[in-house]
Amino acid sequence: MSGEARRELLRPRALFLSVFATGAAVVWLAGVRIRLGPSALVLVKNSMNITHQGQCSDSWGVFRRNHSTLTETQWIHRSTNASPPPFNISTIDNSFASLIVHENFAFCAIEKNACTQWNSVLRNMFHNKTDRGFNTPDYHLGKQSQQRYGPNKIKQLFESPNSTLVVMIRDPLARFASAYLEKCFAWKCSNGFCFARPASQKGQPISFRTALNWILSDHVNVSQIDGHWALQSTRCGIANGGLEHYYSIVGKMTKTSLQHDGACIMEMAGIERFNINEKGESFWKTGGLHYQEHHQQLGDEETLLKKLYTQEAARQFMHKFRQDYDTFQLPEPPWVQEATGEWIDSLDHHSCAE
Repeated sequence: MSGEARRELLRPRALFLSVFATGAAVVWLAGVRIRLGPSALVLVKNSMNITHQGQCSDSWGVFRRNHSTLTETQWIHRSTNASPPPFNISTIDNSFASLIVHENFAFCAIEKNACTQWNSVLRNMFHNKTDRGFNTPDYHLGKQSQQRYGPNKIKQLFESPNSTLVVMIRDPLARFASAYLEKCFAWKCSNGFCFARPASQKGQPISFRTALNWILSDHVNVSQIDGHWALQSTRCGIANGGLEHYYSIVGKMTKTSLQHDGACIMEMAGIERFNINEKGESFWKTGGLHYQEHHQQLGDEETLLKKLYTQEAARQFMHKFRQDYDTFQLPEPPWVQEATGEWIDSLDHHSCAE
């Protein structure tokens, strides 16, 4: 490689680092605004794409409205060179209850999207524990952190280009099946969060078809039901353009990527010092495995989903949750074409648990 070619290759990197040397956390690429947390200092940019050179986020894609599908955790591009619009503080309602706030960082914790893990590890951040951490969740962490910082701080977080705002989402089909297998079999099949179970069947398992018929019925409004079953896109100011205007990272939860992405999100946000468990070890390397969903003994997730859903049922469900699929630009999972639904009416695939 010639000296000039080498200098041309390195020029974008030098430009990017000089931008961050001034303390800014916004970079521009061909008119595209990219908002990142202050620790993401070694991105390499060119006129066509952005890669995260030498970082844990090397494999992440870039989320662009109407130009990509969300198949993995992604950075979020802004397609405008304007600052984020003013955040309307009056819009803060119950949908923000799970927003965990800390200085220049916020995380929207959504039920069934590793929220137990996130509520555990971010307790360290709230209590400033960097030597020995927590290994149990505090589900009131969002409310407590918001009370500590107040509504004006939340407004500043959403408007500041120096903030890192993160949400982790999950394919709705997988999320619903996970909720069914946990909530409808826990507490000896008496968990009150299994809203699909008729009162007359308390203490008894219900079929997946029963759960599907409940969620697909006209009287169930998926914008207003309990958070374990509801739309994800109605949370934390995500809907109506909020994702593109304010958020920095949209995490895509899968069982195979959660540990890596959990640790990486904390590193990119500059809060990796809180990634510890009660032994002082990496939470996401060890404690992230501490929480096992009840149905993991049934095999890998994709095989399980094929057995629970028929192709028709999966697509009916996707239609009802179209707002999530559109907001997060989620594709139809490839396994849907191979779904058999052999367990959709079965009561033998799982047993009531403590």
